Amino acid sequence: MSLYSIYHAKPRIMVPIARFLSWLPDLRPVLARRAILGGTLGQACVEDLRRTNGAMGDEYLTVGSVAAKAIIEGYKTGKLPLKEGSKPGKTTRAEAYARSPLRPSQFKADREQDA
Repeated sequence: MSLYSIYHAKPRIMVPIARFLSWLPDLRPVLARRAILGGTLGQACVEDLRRTNGAMGDEYLTVGSVAAKAIIEGYKTGKLPLKEGSKPGKTTRAEAYARSPLRPSQFKADREQDA
């Protein structure tokens, strides 16, 4: 992602919580999701998670910028569960999402890599 695309981007698309948590190395995603929804990171974080309807009629949670910042902070401070013997790693992609509005085209390559 170039600096040009960060500063001249169109409105943000919302990323599903599963994808966002996959950007945090050595995080245990199922336990982390339970902790987040349980209010471990605060009520503002829970309120910034939005329910969205998918194309097949399924429902999933998307992460807003307030929730993204809280999740990253919780990851770095050890409030979210990590794999045994692991320490928080680099959160470059997650931090870029939290601080800048991103276009859907920027996530197209991510979707193809994740598939």
